Amino acid sequence: MVDLFCVMAPGLRKEGGEWKATSESKSTKVLVCLENFAHTSGKKIFRAEAALRGLPVEQHPTAEELQKAIEGSDGRFALLPNQMIKFNG
Repeated sequence: MVDLFCVMAPGLRKEGGEWKATSESKSTKVLVCLENFAHTSGKKIFRAEAALRGLPVEQHPTAEELQKAIEGSDGRFALLPNQMIKFNG
């Protein structure tokens, strides 16, 4: 029963015979912020800056990191000019 729960938990991975916590990548944190903002605001197009306000300043992505995170979103987001984000979800 515990293994089933651990398999479903996104922050855990099995290493050897033990379950260990994983750390989220910067890209994952950025995508979570973008998705949360899109859902809570109801906006389909918004400024990246507005969506990332929930992250500590030291975790804000550079322009290149933001682009890489969005490219890894499987089409859920698109980067528009002037750091605007389009939510395709």
